[in-house]
Amino acid sequence: MNFKSGVFFLAVVFIGTAVTLRRDPSRHTVTPGPTPPLTGPINEIGLSGVTPGRSLAFPLAGHIIEISVPAREGHTFGSFHLTTENYSSGATERDGSLQRVLFGDVTADGTEDAVIVIQSGGSGSYATVFVLESMTTNFHLVQLPEFSAPGYMGHDRVSIRNGSVVREFPTYVGKEKLRIDRQWKTKDTLQGKLPVRNQADSNATPSGANKVFRFDFASNSWIPI
Repeated sequence: MNFKSGVFFLAVVFIGTAVTLRRDPSRHTVTPGPTPPLTGPINEIGLSGVTPGRSLAFPLAGHIIEISVPAREGHTFGSFHLTTENYSSGATERDGSLQRVLFGDVTADGTEDAVIVIQSGGSGSYATVFVLESMTTNFHLVQLPEFSAPGYMGHDRVSIRNGSVVREFPTYVGKEKLRIDRQWKTKDTLQGKLPVRNQADSNATPSGANKVFRFDFASNSWIPI
């Protein structure tokens, strides 16, 4: 390689390296903004990505709703905000992190509502449920009453069934006695677990039957089904 060819080769390597560095996304700081609104029929959207300083937009009753968590807040405690062109929920307290938003007419008024599920941190994973009601010209955010029942210790699974907000959860037995483990599955035999228990349940190992409740707006209460 002569002198001129060597200089040309080094120049090409230098320019290529510079171009590569300019295209490296890790060298750029991107300010997070709202996710582009989703379109089409939607039954459920995950909200785990809506962390402090981030937001997500979704359609509801012909409007685009933006749900956000303020920057510099904690992941499991703080607030969230719902906004659209003519509505703002203001700072709404949350004990947990945003998990999902479900869609359906749960207030039986002929318009679609959004059910927002917040799950607490720790081993309990208790669910807090909000309903964003679609009104004729506006929206109204309602927090459903806190839940309690015999044997209830969290681990809720919230869904919409037949036009109602439903929560299903395992129950816990607090006494040491021989009993059938209602949460036992056939695959548990591979781990040496028998379908019976004789110890009080810990939060991570419920043994009682699953229970299902639906929310009744007329009585403002959770009703077993």
